[in-house]
Amino acid sequence: MEIKIGKFTITSDATQFVLSYDAVKSEKSKDHAGEVFKDFCGYYTDMTACLTGLHNHLCRRSDATSIQELIKEIQEYKALVLNNINPDEFPCLFKRKKKVAEMS
Repeated sequence: MEIKIGKFTITSDATQFVLSYDAVKSEKSKDHAGEVFKDFCGYYTDMTACLTGLHNHLCRRSDATSIQELIKEIQEYKALVLNNINPDEFPCLFKRKKKVAEMS
């Protein structure tokens, strides 16, 4: 599996989910300055923990200057996540919406 979410990527193998970030090498890197590389953010045993890790990294890497800006950024990434994940593959991420809809 490989899911692109903005500058982040979630990949998986048989035992883990890996969250990485597309970063650019600085000018200090003489031979490879400006090259894009994967900066690994975390390794997770389940998708829910991986998405929590994504949320935490978004908050830590944000340039927001107000809580409103941070909330807006998180909502934009949340929309990207939900648009890139198949509910049939990860029903646990969509259960809550279904239950709320059933209660209405």
